[in-house]
Amino acid sequence: VRLNLNPDRVLTLIEQRKRLRPLTCPNPAQLEWVRETLRDGRFDEEAREIFGRYAKQTCHPISDINLETTDAATEATLAVFSEDLGDLSNELDERLGVCGTMRACKNAIQPLAGNEALD
Repeated sequence: VRLNLNPDRVLTLIEQRKRLRPLTCPNPAQLEWVRETLRDGRFDEEAREIFGRYAKQTCHPISDINLETTDAATEATLAVFSEDLGDLSNELDERLGVCGTMRACKNAIQPLAGNEALD
């Protein structure tokens, strides 16, 4: 854990609860959901469902079409933008019974037409 504090500063319990994320452990129902999802091969299906709730449509130029002859050559794709990552990671944390998926989401972000997005 990295905090921006003075070395001699002590955090009270109230401050700790506000600034530090709580330790979590999946409950039996959450563990069973993960086991069942992996056992039944539904991981991709569940991931698409969660991704779809937060993804927004965006357009990219189609690379294999001659753009000089086609002005409106665009391809619609879905991406989760950085402003929606908090909600996405909160759902993942809740579903998996852990904390900290925000870090993994931020590491997966890629630049997308001037914006940062998870696609």
